[in-house]
Amino acid sequence: MNDAAAPHGSFEPKVTDAAKCMNVGFSLTIGQASSFSHSLQCITLTVRCGSVSLFNMMSNSERVNVPDTLSIRNLTWDEFVPNFNAHVPTAFAQDHSYALSDALSEREKEKMALLEARLGKPFELCLGVFDAENRFVGWSWGKQESKSTFNMINSAVLPEFQRQGVYSKLVRRVLTEAKTQGFQVVYSRHCATNNAVIIPKLKAGFLISKFELSDTHGVLVHLHYYTNPTRRQVMDYRSGQRSLGKDLEQLFGKA
Repeated sequence: MNDAAAPHGSFEPKVTDAAKCMNVGFSLTIGQASSFSHSLQCITLTVRCGSVSLFNMMSNSERVNVPDTLSIRNLTWDEFVPNFNAHVPTAFAQDHSYALSDALSEREKEKMALLEARLGKPFELCLGVFDAENRFVGWSWGKQESKSTFNMINSAVLPEFQRQGVYSKLVRRVLTEAKTQGFQVVYSRHCATNNAVIIPKLKAGFLISKFELSDTHGVLVHLHYYTNPTRRQVMDYRSGQRSLGKDLEQLFGKA
């Protein structure tokens, strides 16, 4: 189970097939990152798409079976990276995407680093899952993409802790944090056949919003979660799932 994205430095999305990590998986090589603006120069990241689930829409087994000995903590980037690098190979052993940096010249990497530095420092969330022995057994990393959108870049749960509701709990935490910050939308990208991630996210309230053919990841599904209930209703209307109704008629100025 995993999601993907790239932190500070050069990063590249990469889609994995396994259900080991729900969302996107990626391998990260970190150099001497000293600040967020050093993105491409400091990190070479290979990512794989995936997504998350939420609140009461989870199945009973997903909620009940989460071990009480597991805890989710907010981590700084410096705390997150060493743990992430140590466990990515296990979580994404079946990944079959390629790293964008491998296809770029040094000049292209330098230009990308400069472009990223101009974006400033967006909100970033690094969560770590720890067991009773304080072992790092899962994670979620994401960041602000715009004034209203949070991108769940990469999340994973190690094999021995999967199918215990850990990923669902991690997703609920991400959504809670995103709502607290005021984001309107939480989105992620996933391999089209990654049911281990897509199904829990749909149960959580995520919606399929579009498909993408990526040179690095292959065929991807985009999932969006709307924190505003009216916007969720509009999506149902746009897809033909519901009629306009008086509430939406008023929104569209047709009442």
